[in-house]
Amino acid sequence: MVFSFCRAAARKAFAHQASSNVAPAAIGISHTVSTCLKEYSHQQRRLFHEKKFEEEDDHTLEKLFVRNRKWVEKTNKEDPTFFKKLAAGQSPDYLYIGCSDSRVSISDLIGIEMGELFVHRNIANLVVSSDVNLLAVMTYAIEHLKVKHILLTGHNDCGGVRAAMKHKDIGPVLDSWVQNIRDVYRLHQEELDAIADDEQRHRRLVELNVAEQCLNLNKTSVVQKRRNETHADPNFSKSYPRVHGLVFDPATGILCKVPTDYKKIASEISDMYELFDEHDFMVHPDYVIGSHDKDETK
Repeated sequence: MVFSFCRAAARKAFAHQASSNVAPAAIGISHTVSTCLKEYSHQQRRLFHEKKFEEEDDHTLEKLFVRNRKWVEKTNKEDPTFFKKLAAGQSPDYLYIGCSDSRVSISDLIGIEMGELFVHRNIANLVVSSDVNLLAVMTYAIEHLKVKHILLTGHNDCGGVRAAMKHKDIGPVLDSWVQNIRDVYRLHQEELDAIADDEQRHRRLVELNVAEQCLNLNKTSVVQKRRNETHADPNFSKSYPRVHGLVFDPATGILCKVPTDYKKIASEISDMYELFDEHDFMVHPDYVIGSHDKDETK
């Protein structure tokens, strides 16, 4: 096709030169062919991009739109004020940090409504100190939405955890990410190597990974700062946000809490990772609920 295109252009150049009584020059023909090739290349690139981005009938997307309209209709029948309340804003008590696995939907697992859960997901529910995406989500959820609970949730049959248990290259990006889980294995290698059954070892690593990521949450300044603020404030009965490690089993649908002694762990690592002390969060009596009333009665 390219040859035919250029040959036609060359013939046209010859004809033009013959009608002008000018002897054809090799350099002129070469220039014509070069120009022709550039034009052809430009046309091919344009056609490629037009074809690549042209609008096509996407029946899969249409199915999603149909399901959406049915869901809207059903929701309006059940609660005519649902979308008005949803549009009014959000005030969730929970931040969910979970795996990207398509089988895990925390809203369905615990029967929670839209607007009650702030969500971040990644492969194998990791808390990595250099992950700006995660840190942005945490900062907004904790400092602005004032969530009270963080649900760090893993699940059995996790592809990321399984990959970490194999000595196999899965590409530079995924290898770098899964390395964080291999670090968890290294920290608990004696316990994990003692488990003979591969599946049971996998399930235990899922639990240990959740516990380790909960620990990583408590290392972050945004969590420490808010917990110290609420601990020092008499208006709060507990320190928030509270961190919960959970594991979901796709085979049963059951969500369970990972048994972890966070107080013991916190006491063991406080010398290394504690960023604040109680003097950083002294609360003035005027900020305590009811303090103004007491002053007025004196």
